[in-house]
Amino acid sequence: MNQHSNENLPSVLRERSIRTEGVVKWRNELVESRYASTEAEMKLLIALSAQINSSSDHFDYTVVSAKELGALMMLNAEGTYSFLEKVANKLFDRVVTFKSLEKMSDGRSKTEEKYHIFEYLKYLRGQGAIGFKFSSAVAPLLLQVKSAYVQTPIETAMQLKGPYSNRLFMAVMQWEKLSPYTVALDDLRDRFQTGSKYKNNAEFVRSVIDYSVQQINMYTYYNISVEALKSGRKISHIKFFIRKKTAAAQPAIDVTPEYPAKESTKPKEKIEVPLEWSNVQKDTYDELVRYGISKNIAKKFIQEKTLFVIKSNIDYVKDIEKKGKLKGTFAAYLNTAITDDYAGTNARIAEQEARAAELKKQEKLAAMSPEEREDYEEHEKWFREMNEAMNNPNKNQKEFGPYEPLF
Repeated sequence: MNQHSNENLPSVLRERSIRTEGVVKWRNELVESRYASTEAEMKLLIALSAQINSSSDHFDYTVVSAKELGALMMLNAEGTYSFLEKVANKLFDRVVTFKSLEKMSDGRSKTEEKYHIFEYLKYLRGQGAIGFKFSSAVAPLLLQVKSAYVQTPIETAMQLKGPYSNRLFMAVMQWEKLSPYTVALDDLRDRFQTGSKYKNNAEFVRSVIDYSVQQINMYTYYNISVEALKSGRKISHIKFFIRKKTAAAQPAIDVTPEYPAKESTKPKEKIEVPLEWSNVQKDTYDELVRYGISKNIAKKFIQEKTLFVIKSNIDYVKDIEKKGKLKGTFAAYLNTAITDDYAGTNARIAEQEARAAELKKQEKLAAMSPEEREDYEEHEKWFREMNEAMNNPNKNQKEFGPYEPLF
């Protein structure tokens, strides 16, 4: 592991004013590196990256004002110092895993390397300042970077909320020319080091991908849509459709009054979809309109919701209609379902009920004698096989005989 100590204050510190504008340049290996982080840690990392002399061949010990740093990170002025101290301590202990810059003949990295990002990072009590020095191990990823990099606008990075929005934003800049770009969810979960925080990929998509995409679409010059891809019944990959916004692109505002006084006799203005929308976004918009959602609302959904949420709720309402439980018109129910994300809410409830049922089952098994447990498990196995045969009439005919409908 690299040199890493906060015990002694360096004798030579370079004081500088906070740089708040421009971009930070990271090599792709750092963008793709694996590490856990909070929103505040990520913003602090980017903010401190902006304070280095990127044209130098080495890092200096540097001191910056905690007050100015807090303002750049858009922190609440009250409690800024104590908060920054906690964030700095956590970030100091973070270890990143990234691919070695040394390549093999086929272009792949020879090894993976693990390093602390900072050699020194500490809140300096009594000075109201943060002292830091990046580890020399990450120098090739931050200093004199001339190829294979992304440039992140400092002000934009500070606006993005959520622990993964900035990291996905950087990835999007890498993937832009490859759009549509498909990535395995397991790779993203590994990169973000989420561990067991999200029970399954569907929850990861909703909590991480969907939220981050909303942030990127709101605060950056990109317009992104995503499509969830499944392997069997499980979401395994996400396809990203990445386009830059046009210079004239503005957030859509639904100016329709809540209680219009009178229906206008003038012809209604045609709602045009933004030019930067992907084909998937346009198709989803058309689908919403076909289901009776007004063009204004459909446009608003596409711009404010992710395609995963929209399509999940369309499937949810279709299922409700199929079961004869639809209340009111399809369009009205779908409008409310997408607005409140009924599909996501019910998926979480179903998951909680499944966990409770499994716990109850385990408690029941624990109370059984070995003979009772064996009988129970044999019955469960028989029930599963019969259920499978009923749902798949063409399977297991040798064992159960041909399936004939009762009616």
